[in-house]
Amino acid sequence: MLTRVGSSEKNSYGDTVAVAFAFSPGMEPFKHRQTYRLDDGVSQYLPFRLMRNPSFPAPTVAPAANSYLGLLRDVLSGMGSLNKAIPPRWFYDQEGSKLFEDITRLPQYYPTRCERTILSTYIREIVPLLGHNKVLVEFGAGSATKTSVLLGNALVSEYIAIDISGEFLRESIASLQAQFPHIPMRPVEADFLRPMELPHTVLQRGGIGFFPGSTLGNLSEAAAVNLLRTFGDALGHDSILLLGVDLLKDEAILLPAYDDPQGVTARFNLNLLHRINRELGGDIPVSAFKHEVRWNEGLSRIEMHLRARYDVQFRVADCSFSMREGETIHTENSYKYTVRDIRLLLRAGGWNTTGFWTDPDGYFAVLSAQRVPIGSDQEYSAD
Repeated sequence: MLTRVGSSEKNSYGDTVAVAFAFSPGMEPFKHRQTYRLDDGVSQYLPFRLMRNPSFPAPTVAPAANSYLGLLRDVLSGMGSLNKAIPPRWFYDQEGSKLFEDITRLPQYYPTRCERTILSTYIREIVPLLGHNKVLVEFGAGSATKTSVLLGNALVSEYIAIDISGEFLRESIASLQAQFPHIPMRPVEADFLRPMELPHTVLQRGGIGFFPGSTLGNLSEAAAVNLLRTFGDALGHDSILLLGVDLLKDEAILLPAYDDPQGVTARFNLNLLHRINRELGGDIPVSAFKHEVRWNEGLSRIEMHLRARYDVQFRVADCSFSMREGETIHTENSYKYTVRDIRLLLRAGGWNTTGFWTDPDGYFAVLSAQRVPIGSDQEYSAD
């Protein structure tokens, strides 16, 4: 899909800039020259250029783009591009969500295990930084398995769980509500990558944004900064963010986490094609594709692709497509950060780091941050 940006047109997965927040996860850093006006002490270190914030109405909670039209738009535009790509949010139908939970239990997949260890080990240090009686808002809650550590220790007045997979989310929250019957809980089926306005209780009492699992790593640096700024706007001026990020490490550790010998991640990736066939009336021969993982050293990211085993033709929603042997559909990016990278991203997104914790191996990190209004004197104060 070609989207006009100024006087140029760019591929929608690779480097399109749409109206603020109307982008797909995994976009490349923006290449045009419109930039935020940043404090010189920070902007000189940012390895990317940022889009100027366009005007848009107050964010509203968007219904999950779990719809036929949303999936149809992304599939047809992505498959019609020279470099074929489909945003990773479409992994998470009911089956995809269950497969991802299976992935988190694999011995090769360290992020979930490491993040749980960090939260359980340092919860007494984390809780005082979260404040009292605020509303806990989890973006991309999924199974919400890590949330119980916070709910069991932090003094929160309400829990709002946002996820694109509604059925799976409701099952998860029902289980969590049974554990914590005294805490009001709201499952919200929505796409947090679209503009959002949270319930008024968040602004009244203050919000704690919980964004675990290094989901931020699915976005390019510029898109991640825009997401962090939107979180801050939605959560309010007195908000806190608790963020999980995957740290840069040896390729020998990274690759097996995304290409396990048990084949669970391969089934997860290929399930995207099954979903397209089921929901869009496609006839993609799933067996014609194989799961492929790459480490992109230059961009410091893991990439997941679906590679055609041989020349193949298929239809989706009455549109015809063909792929040559070896051609791929790019389905996910997962950026890996240094400590300096993530602190700079938070600063550019309007957050000042207040806490940092990691597992004993230094594979993963959890950070807390305080919202700082964009343009304030404190925005880029020293950590």
